Amino acid sequence: MKLRHSHHNSRQPNRDQSLVDQVFADRARLPVFLRPAHALITGLPSRSKRHKQTTPLRLFAMDTAWLAAFSTLAGTGGAIISAGSLWGLLPAFVGSLGAVGRLRRLVVGHVHEATHGVVTKFYRERGVSKPAARRISEFILDIGTALTFTLNGQDYRREHARHHRPPMLGTLRDPDGAALYQWGVWPSKSQNLYHSLAAIAFNPLWHLGFFYDRIKTNLLKGKAYRRALGATALAALIGSAFILPFSVWLFAIFIPWGPGYQIASLLQVATEHPYGFDGPAENLEQLAARTWERIPYQPMPSGTFVNEPAAWLRWAGEMTLKVSERLTILDDTMIAHGWHHLAWPVGRPFNDWWNTAGQYLDARDAGILPADSECRVVAGVSDALSRQKKHFAARRQQLRR
Repeated sequence: MKLRHSHHNSRQPNRDQSLVDQVFADRARLPVFLRPAHALITGLPSRSKRHKQTTPLRLFAMDTAWLAAFSTLAGTGGAIISAGSLWGLLPAFVGSLGAVGRLRRLVVGHVHEATHGVVTKFYRERGVSKPAARRISEFILDIGTALTFTLNGQDYRREHARHHRPPMLGTLRDPDGAALYQWGVWPSKSQNLYHSLAAIAFNPLWHLGFFYDRIKTNLLKGKAYRRALGATALAALIGSAFILPFSVWLFAIFIPWGPGYQIASLLQVATEHPYGFDGPAENLEQLAARTWERIPYQPMPSGTFVNEPAAWLRWAGEMTLKVSERLTILDDTMIAHGWHHLAWPVGRPFNDWWNTAGQYLDARDAGILPADSECRVVAGVSDALSRQKKHFAARRQQLRR
């Protein structure tokens, strides 16, 4: 579907003090040696490092190694706990959360982009034959979904295609909107979105149903060899429980691949886009209204710690939450996910998907973002939930009229 521009001037950059501006203003206040950490936490690279040079396969190997490292850290913490020391709680939880985040990145980053064909296009642009490029893409698709024990690549490709159709995005016809409806998030019997999400996240039956769906897509659907990969992954997840000490298995395997992954998926889907729309997006601005960028950041207090200690302590607490969001849910591509939806309609396609945030910043500097884009930059998952709650409430009021 070809989208038209409305009569709004969408080519002029908005230069008010947006959250993006505040991120870079705060970074300039920091000592030089802290700025790389600030860029890592916020997911917004500095101008000189906007475009990382790597390849999909190299990045896939790196993220798989990070998954192993975080799982090992979690298991080490579990081993310390089993030895009778509570000092293991910190590495156990940090490792578990980090493993959840790497599992999510394998899905929403590597697998997601492979379904869009950008991995194939990346290698084709560099002289790799079409069959070989396709094999690399399918390898990432199959190994990534089997390792994470999630929706097999063929089902993912078919389902996700509907998510990018302007008539469906943000509606119940969108697969993610349909999932929110199935889970009871939207429309919800509860007037409070937080209550709805908490009731789901702590419902054992929801987790069992979610994992049962994962079993079906891995063992009963897809290509024969992909089902074999899924069976191998399930055997490893369950079999490790009979080999590892319980606390090691709990933090290194069960939490990341089980409830941790599923809760992160719930929060990702609930905050990825504004939902509650009925009709299709008929122009670029309407499509843009169904997207946003989620930057896990709270601007620093304006004064010094000596002058405003309470404000800085409050900021530290808020940033602890933002860092946990970044670690578990907000992969690099999810921070600027709105641009993932808008880049192609505005004529700025790209295949280096790991540089999505850098591509977004380039488009922002060039002034080609759709109108009011600065208003659709939210401060991470928590801010997105707050806005989603208001959006759902407004929709309920409209439906009652």
